[in-house]
Amino acid sequence: MDTKRKIIVLTRHGDTPEVDGERQDAVTDKSVRKLYDYTGSPLASFVRENNVSPQKVFLRHSDKKRTFYTGEAILAGALGFKPIPQSQDDLDKLDFSGVDIQEHTGLGYEGVLYNATELNKDFEGYLIRWLSDPQATEYEGVKITPYNQVIRTGRKTLVDALGLAINGEKDLGVLASHASVVEALTISAVNSGRKSPVKNFNEIGGLFDREGFATILLDQKEKSSLYEARLEREGKNYKMDLSSLGF
Repeated sequence: MDTKRKIIVLTRHGDTPEVDGERQDAVTDKSVRKLYDYTGSPLASFVRENNVSPQKVFLRHSDKKRTFYTGEAILAGALGFKPIPQSQDDLDKLDFSGVDIQEHTGLGYEGVLYNATELNKDFEGYLIRWLSDPQATEYEGVKITPYNQVIRTGRKTLVDALGLAINGEKDLGVLASHASVVEALTISAVNSGRKSPVKNFNEIGGLFDREGFATILLDQKEKSSLYEARLEREGKNYKMDLSSLGF
């Protein structure tokens, strides 16, 4: 029996250049090529074997350029675009006109409150503590957004993307986002197949590095309207339950 597969990639943006110690809203040339080669190109066989045209592909990104270019670099590799891009400027010269590319507010930090001082002191430690007390509205005396709210937003964003695929419009998609947001997307996917919610980032393979990604595989059996889904990350599989996400 044949199986129809669709794929959604969840990714943190690529590496960013530094100027005078400040991270810039851009993706380095090295990262553009790495995203093309190591995240995008492995999807090329899926694109060829399933005759996935650009019209069957989507990219959702935040309001930051680094997520936009991260998504384009991945899709350029998946679609086999040539010449192979070596920079953001090269990506601007490629023809993405058939791809559905849109900004999605759920992939950024809009409206999210955090303790900037503590975040800058220990970035990873801040995120770990954020999830460990997901209902907290304060962090060292500063008002913050509870991480459970970030997860709820991630769930809505994930459902939007799944809808594009499951309803038959798209076969391949990329959600390009930021630290804490990409983890929230992943937690939402993994939680769908669990009885108890994720309480530690180690339960989803740890925090995402820049350029890190997870892949959602949606498989539909022939003559069936139902999909089976799982999330893959660094060789591990996490079963999803699409019915708990409204499908």
